[in-house]
Amino acid sequence: MPGEARERATARMGAGVEFAGLAVARGAAYVVGRTGIVRTPPTRRTFPRMQAADSAPESTRSPLSRVRHDLLTPLNGIIGYAGILLEDAEDAGEAQMLAPLDEIRRAAQGVARDIRATLDPGLAPGALDAARAALSAGAAPRADGMVDAAERLLSDAPETDPVFARDLRQLAASARELAALLRAAPSPPAG
Repeated sequence: MPGEARERATARMGAGVEFAGLAVARGAAYVVGRTGIVRTPPTRRTFPRMQAADSAPESTRSPLSRVRHDLLTPLNGIIGYAGILLEDAEDAGEAQMLAPLDEIRRAAQGVARDIRATLDPGLAPGALDAARAALSAGAAPRADGMVDAAERLLSDAPETDPVFARDLRQLAASARELAALLRAAPSPPAG
């Protein structure tokens, strides 16, 4: 990661941050670390990526790539936050949180695999609705299970750690978003 962005993020997130990466979305650069995600001002390195991301009009993407992106975005959030929360729970000795968080992460990874397999880039354009309906039938119940598990964890979350609770709320929000997107899929064709 560029040193300039690392220095800014360290100043905002605190020393000793373990960085997972740098993401560019919607005209801003974000530094992803163990303690959260922080928006960082553009640097010489990130500004061209920000411009490229903003210049690609939504309408130029195929319906298939748009659906894949819309479904994988909350899934990546679930997987990422679950991983961060697992590390934090281990560090804090919150053993009762480990199994449910790992279950959420594994379920999200499974749904991501299903999305990549079902909504393969080689999918015929006319088959998108049927593929989305089949994906929804299998993945929506698992997404609902992630929502339920995240909400149970929220009720049991240690109140003494506001960062842990914030990240858990974000995980739950991503799970709810995914479940809603999957339920919005077209109905399976009558056959």
